[in-house]
Amino acid sequence: MQKGKKAKLKRIFPHHNMFRVRVKFCTPKILFTQNYLLDLGFPNKYTDEFHKLISSNDMRNKNPILMKEVYFKMGTSKPKRATVRAVIQAPVEKVWKYWTEPEHITKWNQASDDWHAPRAENDLRVGGKFVTRMEAKDGSMGFDFGGTYDVVKLHEEISYTMGDGRKVEIIFIARGNETEVVETFDAEDIHPVEYQQAGWQAILDNFKKYTETH
Repeated sequence: MQKGKKAKLKRIFPHHNMFRVRVKFCTPKILFTQNYLLDLGFPNKYTDEFHKLISSNDMRNKNPILMKEVYFKMGTSKPKRATVRAVIQAPVEKVWKYWTEPEHITKWNQASDDWHAPRAENDLRVGGKFVTRMEAKDGSMGFDFGGTYDVVKLHEEISYTMGDGRKVEIIFIARGNETEVVETFDAEDIHPVEYQQAGWQAILDNFKKYTETH
């Protein structure tokens, strides 16, 4: 993996027009890596296009910590997979409803108490898109988490592809008045898989708590 600043893009990638940009933001409690794929047709567009990317991000003028590092990586490699799971004391019909309806998604979709999800949209069908706005409660930063659905099987399975091409699969296992949710995702290759797994598990644990108490 190579690191670089936008002024060095032309030298780092002089002969390619497709590359991945990962921008790492952090708060005192959370590290978040936003993934982008840029298709740059001509080398002399590198700096301009990357500048637009960063300038358009609504985190660029926030404090205290904005952008810690920017990574550039050429090519693709098979991602590592990670799995989180939880057993929810509720029937699968309720679990599915709370997992997929925006009015509920905004109540549980955060990894820590200092973040929240102020809005969500969900077109739950194959080819449909979803997006959840995730923000720090103090307004210091935020991002849109979204993807496109590949599989939707009522009360059984959901899978989707994120904007950077990584895959996520969620299995719902009904057992009468309890439901096991098993979520498997492609890990990004900047942070340790265990670190990412802990973050996804924290969100799933929030879902479990919310569903069992509402």
